[in-house]
Amino acid sequence: MKSNLLLIASTLFFIIVNTNFLWNNWVGPAGLVVFMFMVGAYLLLGFFWFWLLFDFIGKDIKPKKDLGVLLFVAFVLGTSFLFPSGMIPIFKESSSRSILTASAEGAANCMSTFYLLDEMHFAENTVCFGSNHLSGNYTKRNDTLFFEVTEPGRANHPYFQFAVFRNDSVQGKLLMFYDNYTDTNPRRLWIRDLNND
Repeated sequence: MKSNLLLIASTLFFIIVNTNFLWNNWVGPAGLVVFMFMVGAYLLLGFFWFWLLFDFIGKDIKPKKDLGVLLFVAFVLGTSFLFPSGMIPIFKESSSRSILTASAEGAANCMSTFYLLDEMHFAENTVCFGSNHLSGNYTKRNDTLFFEVTEPGRANHPYFQFAVFRNDSVQGKLLMFYDNYTDTNPRRLWIRDLNND
């Protein structure tokens, strides 16, 4: 009975984690609550996995079903730890080659990561009390990128109109994002990875 409940719970957890790219953008301000719930569920699964493991070790006759459940839950816990955003988005985005990666960490550990992809696409992930993923197309003129968002995610404001490459002697290689041509306070992302192939 214990192993059946653990199998059902871990299967549901695995499905929720690996489909989060479908629902995560629409959680909105409740993202922190959902995150805390998922962390709690992960810890509970780990606790019950250890409980079943010690119960399994203590038995003289070891049921094959319990061994299968232990291995499956270990797989769910391991992949959820290594790929907290799920494995499906990783496979989905692996077809697009990243040309450039730029990122910056803001207040309260909020993180923005921008990806310039091949075939004139871009994507940006923002994690700040929840997460948002947006993507679209870009055009490049000299050192300037112009953006057209096709999938805004849950963003409630227009995306930057353009970004300019800057090489700063102190800060290094930057990508400066501007709302418009009169913007005097651009957002700065540091270029982490540049593939010139």
